[in-house]
Amino acid sequence: MARSLTWAFAFLTAACAGPGSKTPLRSVSRVELPRYMGSWRIIACMDNALERDFVDAVETYSPRPDGRIGVHFSWKKQSFTAPEKTHAFTGRVVDPPVNAHWKMKLFPLFSASYVVIALHPQYEWAAVAHPSRKFGWVLARGRTLPDSTFREIMGAFAQQGYDTDRFIKVPQVADR
Repeated sequence: MARSLTWAFAFLTAACAGPGSKTPLRSVSRVELPRYMGSWRIIACMDNALERDFVDAVETYSPRPDGRIGVHFSWKKQSFTAPEKTHAFTGRVVDPPVNAHWKMKLFPLFSASYVVIALHPQYEWAAVAHPSRKFGWVLARGRTLPDSTFREIMGAFAQQGYDTDRFIKVPQVADR
């Protein structure tokens, strides 16, 4: 339990840190929330101690009656045969009607910014950033992305001031 709390505190401290002298992130012009809802595979993330060992990671978004977004996060640690772990939390849109900037309430009293900076026209993939540029995620509806698409997404991160060499791929179980 103490280790989990230490992990959570370290994550939240880093996630809530301000962007410093970096310019604000530029979001996409609009996110249609009903289309964005559903399951997204985490294809890649910025390398960090918290997410480095994740495999088969999935975030599922669903609308809630109170107007917030329910988030169900599942992953396995280091191996596809490891037990699945889950964490439920909520998000809220902070820039309607654009809907591209969310605050994720990961734990009581702690929230983190979530900014959609690139989005496929048919919602097949998304690039999600954090103002600190210490965290970033490549999400996809499927388990893989073509290399050319991945390079395009990395270009979107680079334009926002990210060091794209720090991204690591998150292993996903092969399509069956």
